[in-house]
Amino acid sequence: MPRAILLILYCFTCHLLSAQTANKTLDSLTTTFEKLRTQKASIKRDSLMILVLRDLTYEVPKGDTAAYNRLKKDFQQILETTQWSKARAHYNFMSGTMHLFTNELYAAFYDLERAMLAFKQQKDYEHYLKVNNKFIPLMNWNMIENQIPKEGQQRYLQYIKDALAMPQVKKDTAVWANIQITLAGYYIFVLKDYKECYRNAGEVIQLIEKKNRRDWFDYYYISKLGQSLSLLNMGKEQEGRTMLDEIIAVCQQNKSLNEAKYVLSQIGAFVGRYYLEKKDYQNALQLSLMGEQNANFLNFPYYNNALNKTLYQTYKALNQPAKAFTYLEKVKQYEDEAETRKLNQNFGEWQVKYEDEKQKNQIKTLENENLKRANERDEWIRNTLIASLLLGLGLVGYVFWNNKQLKTKNEELKAKNDEISGAMFKGQTIERKRVASELHDNLNTKIVALKWRFEALDTSKYSEQDQKILSDFVKVLDDIYMDVRLISHNLLPAELETQGLVVALQKLLNNISNRHIGFHFLTEGITHRLEPQLEHELYNIALELINNILKHAQATQAWVSLTQQDDRISLTVSDNGKGIDIKQTANGVGLRNVHSRVDNLNGRVQITRQSTHGTNVQVDVTL
Repeated sequence: MPRAILLILYCFTCHLLSAQTANKTLDSLTTTFEKLRTQKASIKRDSLMILVLRDLTYEVPKGDTAAYNRLKKDFQQILETTQWSKARAHYNFMSGTMHLFTNELYAAFYDLERAMLAFKQQKDYEHYLKVNNKFIPLMNWNMIENQIPKEGQQRYLQYIKDALAMPQVKKDTAVWANIQITLAGYYIFVLKDYKECYRNAGEVIQLIEKKNRRDWFDYYYISKLGQSLSLLNMGKEQEGRTMLDEIIAVCQQNKSLNEAKYVLSQIGAFVGRYYLEKKDYQNALQLSLMGEQNANFLNFPYYNNALNKTLYQTYKALNQPAKAFTYLEKVKQYEDEAETRKLNQNFGEWQVKYEDEKQKNQIKTLENENLKRANERDEWIRNTLIASLLLGLGLVGYVFWNNKQLKTKNEELKAKNDEISGAMFKGQTIERKRVASELHDNLNTKIVALKWRFEALDTSKYSEQDQKILSDFVKVLDDIYMDVRLISHNLLPAELETQGLVVALQKLLNNISNRHIGFHFLTEGITHRLEPQLEHELYNIALELINNILKHAQATQAWVSLTQQDDRISLTVSDNGKGIDIKQTANGVGLRNVHSRVDNLNGRVQITRQSTHGTNVQVDVTL
């Protein structure tokens, strides 16, 4: 459902671009560009060429990637020589638009944000508003689809407020209304502020209510939809449903309009998901199917995939496995087709790691050269002092100066090493997220699909023994699903990033406590968040030790404590099991991993066997 917000952008963009490029053809624009290419280079010529290239972007047939690449190449050649200060901003504007046309939304988000900020810095408010009007719906989608920190949300909200505060925006009702509708979406889906969404949508309705309803059909009824959905979420079911039925009736009467189909598709997505969450599956099914029937003309894969997910979950809840599996296969097909973009993102992550490693090697080489030169200088100084005491004072001064320079260099190297360490940690975090996402979204989807296939089998002709075997097999698939889900969660738990080590450990122990082993968690002296890298390492150490208890200890009780005294952090994991044989397990993979992680923290680990039974492992790290 959240991706449907982008259709506000899609609808408005088509309307805006058709006005911008009226009476222009691909051939005439190409001819104009080639004529300008033959002229002498100047800021005037360059600016005209760039604006023609931007218009060419809108004339290229959708999906013609080769034509888009040619345009980017021509644009990049101009960027290498032009002195026009706005050239880079227009390039980012064009590049973001190209990515938008090919549904590469993350790349479009990045380029459009850079273009918007550049136009604002240049005080080119006309183009700033054009880019802003594309960027903020993308921005809303990004905040809904991803866990964005509150600081980031405030920053994005400021973009919307900046645009609305500009006098220029009031001159264009369409731009103003589109920004206001996007802001209403921000209130209802990000902030869950239904009253503010209702009020904001009402401002749009009030402005365009007396205008020609046919010209402003989608703006008017999308705003009405925002109000009805706000009423439903506020518990005003009858009032919200009455308004919704009125919108559906008007749109059904005007089904010849694409704008009416667009509004009906939005109702299917927004309100269909609402009823699914309320477990009103009949309403969810009826509205989602209506959305599917009216969304075909949009050719918008992200939106269709959101509807397919809703229909899959609805049919599954209604115990109609065959239909549910049909939509699950559509979701899987969409994810397979999107794999190329995932690979592109992974390549970008790899490139970051490659550059970090390259920089690290360069710093190490520089460090070795500096140490070698320092040794040579020290030897020369000693020989010179023996040869002539008269130069002693001068040499002492030189040594002092040289040591100071070396100290400065060492401080620079340390800063670089810290920077590299942070980059490597960031890269590892990205990789953990990717692996966790693949396990949860890809592997678990296949497991669920396999389970549904077996559950859909007609077992009426099976013997009682075969039915039991099939039932046991389905239970095994359930266990595999839960194991993979637990592994993907523990690779990079959301609580560790958002709430810190204490909350993450507490949730981990709550999840694994059972009637065989009771886990207890104690904490003392932890008053604030630790460094992210330290929290990740301590969490993984605790996870390794807890796994050892679960697999080998044969314990009934286990304790995990995390304490801080001044500048020292202590993590202790103990149990009442059979006790560890330190000589036999010293070379085990688990303990080697623990020792390796503690060494990375410059910490100390002590493993002791209790006098009667059980094992105690204490890790101490100095902050």
